[in-house]
Amino acid sequence: MELDRLQIALRRRTPWEAIDLGFVIARRWFGPLWRLWFVGALPVGLALFLLGGPESWWVGLGLWWCKPLYEPPLLFWMSRAVFADQTPLREVLRQWPRLVAPQLLANLTWRRFSPVRSFSMPVALLEGLSGRARRERLRLLGRNQHAATWLTFVGMHLETVLELGFFVGVYAMIPEELRWVDLDELFSAPGRIGEWLQLIGGLLCMSVIAPFYVAAGFALYLH
Repeated sequence: MELDRLQIALRRRTPWEAIDLGFVIARRWFGPLWRLWFVGALPVGLALFLLGGPESWWVGLGLWWCKPLYEPPLLFWMSRAVFADQTPLREVLRQWPRLVAPQLLANLTWRRFSPVRSFSMPVALLEGLSGRARRERLRLLGRNQHAATWLTFVGMHLETVLELGFFVGVYAMIPEELRWVDLDELFSAPGRIGEWLQLIGGLLCMSVIAPFYVAAGFALYLH
């Protein structure tokens, strides 16, 4: 570990200060982090859209459920960027299967509802721990898990607010004389328009929150 190349100041921080540091990291490298997330999520979203049939709500649920497929590459890239090594995005894409595959079944099933997911992800991905070793390591780092829970709770609600704002914004831009449905009927608009809006809104809103969520969890892990 080349500490002289470290791009962040190492000092003792409270969990909330660590989250703030994570937000600073996300703002600094938002562009590449956003692109990494979107490149991973877009194919999944399109597949869900094509396979979802008339039940458009499956698209949003599927995008949310599959987040463990899109988030590890962001963590991998950040873990090197903080040491002044900004791995080319093409290289990260080549390593995507290796980054996502370990513990994927657990991440998509019983761990999917873990409120400390952002905090525990570095233990599995960066340290390569699983099973008992992973549990012991998380227990050792446990003092930051309360903050990680709040991070997940707030992030989830921010995504919801952003997506609602997206729908309201789209509806507000439609001239009143051209509004063929009410706002509450926009989800089920004819011709799969509602499904397209859910897909686009879900992708955009999740992609805005994801870099901050992953970076804040990484910063909690570091401190």
